Amino acid sequence: MVCLLILMTTASSALAETLGFGYVNADNVAIRRGMGGKVIGRLPKDTCVWIKDTRTDNTGALWYEINAGVHENYSNYDYYGWMKAEFVDAGDALWYDVVSFQAAGNGIIVLRKDGTAQSGGGAVIAKDSSGWISLRHWLEGISGIHSVGVCDLGMENYAIDWKGKRYSTAASDDTSREKIRVSGGRYWTFSISTDNQLMMGDCDFSWVWPRQIRSEQLSHVVAIDDSFCRVLFLTDDGKLLVGRHLEDQFNMPEPDWENWTDLISIEASAANFADPHGRYYSVYAGVRKDGSVIAAPEILEDMIGNWQNMQKIVVAGTWVLGLRRDGTVITVGSNAPDVSGWTGITDVDAGYDYCVGLKENGTLIFAGDHVFIGDGHDRR
Repeated sequence: MVCLLILMTTASSALAETLGFGYVNADNVAIRRGMGGKVIGRLPKDTCVWIKDTRTDNTGALWYEINAGVHENYSNYDYYGWMKAEFVDAGDALWYDVVSFQAAGNGIIVLRKDGTAQSGGGAVIAKDSSGWISLRHWLEGISGIHSVGVCDLGMENYAIDWKGKRYSTAASDDTSREKIRVSGGRYWTFSISTDNQLMMGDCDFSWVWPRQIRSEQLSHVVAIDDSFCRVLFLTDDGKLLVGRHLEDQFNMPEPDWENWTDLISIEASAANFADPHGRYYSVYAGVRKDGSVIAAPEILEDMIGNWQNMQKIVVAGTWVLGLRRDGTVITVGSNAPDVSGWTGITDVDAGYDYCVGLKENGTLIFAGDHVFIGDGHDRR
């Protein structure tokens, strides 16, 4: 019996691609120290797990190596071990027919071709403190969705349907009078109407570039991204409008925004590249129509300034992710996931410790090792 256990624990197939976020599909599923090994815990149904490896034991059974965070009775528990694949919904069974998605530190949300949406990641606590919201089912039964996203530093998931109603993990009755796409940070929310008119909610906000904004300029915004202290608005002629919400506490020099032209995509984020104290500061990047890259501050420019033939840049704290025009992906920086084998990718995004790619067939590919930090699943 001992010999059999050793064989089951060590037998494996070749390393497979990371399947990323999945959900336990039965009650009280055992998580084990190894394949067929000692039971170290049991996870409830709909617990979100991160699948970091897949292997097959000598009986032919498929196993997943997982991380999971569970919230129970106001306490948090983190689990690391192995679980039989038959008890987890993941991969193409969960992430299919995807047309758009957004990733953040806490997880992802995707929009499918049929107008339905699906989230993955640790449960979030409702802003009204009514309890924990499992990301598996909060949009169940809702269709006609035309946009999805995350905001509040990744702690709020939202979806907006074609009638203009906004569904959010932050509040159950959060609605909008307009059909809008929403992007926001912790302290503000900005909206773009379907005719590209920029609308601003309650916020303490001033313009950095240009200093004077004409109302006509606000009717040409096609994308928004934000960092701790700046908000970037991309217009349909490839230029930027830049707003200030907070002063840059690290006194980083203001980029020469006048030269940020001919852009097709933008990125505003927080990073701590080479900061000895681990402090985060605002960074910015853009991809021009010719595939070249512009970035600030200088440390980010030095990392990616020579990248060519790009479609999109994503900054993930200590590393940078780039999507090339040919559908391949590149990373640089500390703790960057391995994406060297990715091809046929049409879009990318990232959390702090993982990244996601959208394949041409509408499925997702993952890399990295997402670690749940006290944001797991409520058993109630």
